[in-house]
Amino acid sequence: QILQEVTITSDQSANVSNVRMGAASLNMEELKNVPKILGENDMIQAALTLPGVQNVGEGAAGINVRGGKTDQNLIQLNHATIYNPFHFFGFFSSFNADITASSELIKSGIPATYGGRLSSLLNVKMKKANKDHFSGKIGLNPITTKVSVEIPLIKDRTSLMAGGRTTYSDWVVREIPNENFKNSAPSFSDFAINLNHSYGESNSINLSGYYSTDKFKLSTDSINNYSNINGSLEWSHLINSKLSSTLIAGATNYQFSIDYEAQPESAFDYGFEINEQFGKLILNYFPSDIHDVQVGTDIKLYNLQPGKIRPIGMSDVTPEKLQTEKGIERAFFISDEFKLSQKVSLYGGLRYSFFSPIGNRTVDYYQSGSPKNDATRTATIDYEDGEVIDTYHGPELRFSGKYSLNSQSSVKLGVTQMRQYIHAISSTVSVAPTDTWKLSDPNFAPQKSIQYSIGYYRELMNKKLELSVESYYKDLQNLLDYKIGADLVLNQNLETEVIQGEGRAYGLEFLLKKPTGKLNGWVSYTFSKSQQKFESDFAENRINNGNYFSSNFEKPHDLSIVTNYKYTRRYSFSMNVVYSTGRPITYPTGQYTLSGIEITHFSKRNGYRIPNYFRVDLSVNIEGSHKVNKPGHGYWSISIYNVLARKNVYSVFFSNDNGTIKGYELSVLGTAIPSITYNIKF
Repeated sequence: QILQEVTITSDQSANVSNVRMGAASLNMEELKNVPKILGENDMIQAALTLPGVQNVGEGAAGINVRGGKTDQNLIQLNHATIYNPFHFFGFFSSFNADITASSELIKSGIPATYGGRLSSLLNVKMKKANKDHFSGKIGLNPITTKVSVEIPLIKDRTSLMAGGRTTYSDWVVREIPNENFKNSAPSFSDFAINLNHSYGESNSINLSGYYSTDKFKLSTDSINNYSNINGSLEWSHLINSKLSSTLIAGATNYQFSIDYEAQPESAFDYGFEINEQFGKLILNYFPSDIHDVQVGTDIKLYNLQPGKIRPIGMSDVTPEKLQTEKGIERAFFISDEFKLSQKVSLYGGLRYSFFSPIGNRTVDYYQSGSPKNDATRTATIDYEDGEVIDTYHGPELRFSGKYSLNSQSSVKLGVTQMRQYIHAISSTVSVAPTDTWKLSDPNFAPQKSIQYSIGYYRELMNKKLELSVESYYKDLQNLLDYKIGADLVLNQNLETEVIQGEGRAYGLEFLLKKPTGKLNGWVSYTFSKSQQKFESDFAENRINNGNYFSSNFEKPHDLSIVTNYKYTRRYSFSMNVVYSTGRPITYPTGQYTLSGIEITHFSKRNGYRIPNYFRVDLSVNIEGSHKVNKPGHGYWSISIYNVLARKNVYSVFFSNDNGTIKGYELSVLGTAIPSITYNIKF
């Protein structure tokens, strides 16, 4: 008998059977069939087509998950934090898909082993190289070149994976129909290495390192540079058949700088830096087939330089440096995933976290319940190096439960508490060069959230379709926002320029997925609201009269359709359709003259919206022949991003033209963007 092909699928019923909620795995192999911008497979761009995941527009770095800010996402590569996971103005992520084994985005039900952010966990793992034979991959397109190799060093024991990517993208930016970009010059590169070694039957060591750098010029005036550097060491040890341990240690460094040399008398170098060292111990205990227990502890040491400026050459700029901030974050956690019966499974976890800012540092204290300013300052205290300034601590509950209605469907519910001790303060809607990072201290309470979620999950058409419907409500405390007219850059008393308030986010998410077959893909729809409230007895600490207002990134309706049709083994066609509501914005609504001074009156905060967003992408993938004796396997990917050439609006801005307020719409990509990529595996 001549057999048909046999397909083995792992976790085919995980949508229904898994007790966790709000989790989505991004398959690296599937990414090559998704239409791509400028020829790059990108997991974060793919994640943006999932329910509950948004950004503010094209060319925006950062993602917003279930109504959260961009700094509320914990993004890790082999356990090390990535503070800015984007290249090329946000169009590409910093993760090269060719060196990535898996990635998982968790929006709720985050395991107790993780903490430090309010909104989501994006957990990315590097590939472990094949220990049997050498292999590699090369990718070429008009924007980037990338190379990755897998090298067996000691057969069946030790292997090395290494990969790099670089760009030559200046010509693309010059084609953007916007004069502000004509003299721009962006470039980026990244490199990763992963060494894996196994010894005996119960030990393995994984050593990984990552480096990425970006250099870009948005005009002729200044050059922006930023880099991510991190490394981690992971030792896994099987103690016995029921107990195993994992010990992890590593470090992360993120730097940003602006070099301005257009005018020698005002030339300067401005920048900030974040250093983080971490360690974690996890014990996995399997007392029986129905229990999976985890217990452990982790620690992080922060060393943050919030900002400094120095003159270049003969410049008249006055050098200035903000105080270095240091802090220790510790946590202890325990969890158990267990089956009560064939129908009921539960996950219960508790994480208890501590955070202490430490010296060497000077801290100002202010009168309780009053606005923070010079008039309400009550004391200034100098803390010595290593001296504890303050301590925050509290429990973080994690719970989720699943009830199987039958073998094809289930309902789940969950509660997730989170705390965040490091904050990005920004006056923009996207990650920007002027963002200011801040550790919690006596003047900045940690952000806190609690999320309630419930969902229905079902398999349809003999497991050919997966359906999920999730609803959530999130309560947030101690959110940060800036005062009107705030000066956030190089401010020694930043606490006087920001306020803390509360927020709420809620929504309904729908996902219908067909993972296999000639026609595959998914349809996702999200209805969501994200609102904030800053209420105070003092006008300077109050926004929008103390009423709730929409967050800058709120998009109530978000629809994505991703389809792939495999015509033959060699030819496949793909299409994306994306629609979303325009984000909020504050408009000028009138003008008046007071004492001879012309004053513009603005609407309530975020009282209007920019136009809605709509985009269609197309691509065709052409596989090489499948001859057995070929030295390599190549395939082509041809894509057209924004095939309708729609001028989607990124923002609306206003200018005063001889007493008349005029509004203008800014589109970053207002045309169709074609790309062609050739990849070869060997």
